[in-house]
Amino acid sequence: MPDGFAFAVPMADTGMSNARVFWYTTLSGVVPQVVASLFGFLLVTVAAGLFPVSSGFAAGAMLAVVFRELIPSSHGHGHADAATGAFLVGFVLLVVVDAVVVV
Repeated sequence: MPDGFAFAVPMADTGMSNARVFWYTTLSGVVPQVVASLFGFLLVTVAAGLFPVSSGFAAGAMLAVVFRELIPSSHGHGHADAATGAFLVGFVLLVVVDAVVVV
């Protein structure tokens, strides 16, 4: 509403007819909002399709960090067997919880 007044008052001061001021003000509010809402809808549609791929890349990045940084650090201090066992137990627990939650 304030935007409409900010647009209509200067036009009305120029002597333009009330019908024309109303028409131009309506067009200035309706057209950009419809165009922007359609553009936003298309962006959400594209983003929804890209979300699984983006999640896959994020999961791959996390696995790379684990394999490159965490596993070598945990095996470097003489606790290789305990670290490997804990990793396997955690991975099996993750798979079991994922299978139970999905079903």
